[in-house]
Amino acid sequence: VAQKAFRAYSVRGTMYLNDEYTKKAFPKLLIFTSVYDADLNKKILEEFTKTQLNAINGLNILPPVKEYSEDERMKVFRENAFDFVITTEVTDRMADKGILTQEIEVTLFDVEKKNKVAIFVGRAVSTTADQDRGVHKFLRAVVKELQPIIVL
Repeated sequence: VAQKAFRAYSVRGTMYLNDEYTKKAFPKLLIFTSVYDADLNKKILEEFTKTQLNAINGLNILPPVKEYSEDERMKVFRENAFDFVITTEVTDRMADKGILTQEIEVTLFDVEKKNKVAIFVGRAVSTTADQDRGVHKFLRAVVKELQPIIVL
């Protein structure tokens, strides 16, 4: 497992990379986020599509109105020919004097091999008034690191 630090303005993180995966010429990505804010979800998807990655909102494929077993999820991933599934989650939030620090984890899962390819963990800092900005900046940094990993 390789490890690499990355930084951007108000964002800091570490990427852990599993070497057991296959790059794809035009990978099809399914994006899940723990953030149910429609505007933020749109911004997250735009970060992926800006870089010519074929990204689809996971909430459109597996709506959060029911629980899905792992077998059900894998069946949907394969039926829709997804190469990778990306999940994002804000794991911790701390606010102090108008500054919001958010711990974020992004996981890249290879559908064909049924294993995690990469995990990005890090921290984003923003004002409490513009809390989505920190998550958005972190994901922008992740997309920049992610593209050369999965695209041939």
